[in-house]
Amino acid sequence: MAKEFEFENCIGCFVTDNTTNNDTTITALDQLIHDNGGVRFDLKMHRLRCLGHIINLAAKTLFFGADAKALEIKNSIRVEKILAKETAQAHLTKKLQRKLNLPRKKSTH
Repeated sequence: MAKEFEFENCIGCFVTDNTTNNDTTITALDQLIHDNGGVRFDLKMHRLRCLGHIINLAAKTLFFGADAKALEIKNSIRVEKILAKETAQAHLTKKLQRKLNLPRKKSTH
């Protein structure tokens, strides 16, 4: 498509987050453009990091310390435990209602 619209030699920079698969994608694009007669570009010079992503990472480190990922995992596990507990309580409530022949709350879903 870059060749069809004649912009294969006009690509300046790529703005991406920090994942390594973006390096792979840009490298493959460089090779594809080169194979079709376009000018090569240097990945390190033409890949810009997304400022929003950088600010997000910096804010997490500022607020939660260097181990922000561990905090996310810990919070995720905590949420899963809460949901499991609520589900278990709901099942127990239904079981008791059936056993005691109590009227059940109607679902609003």
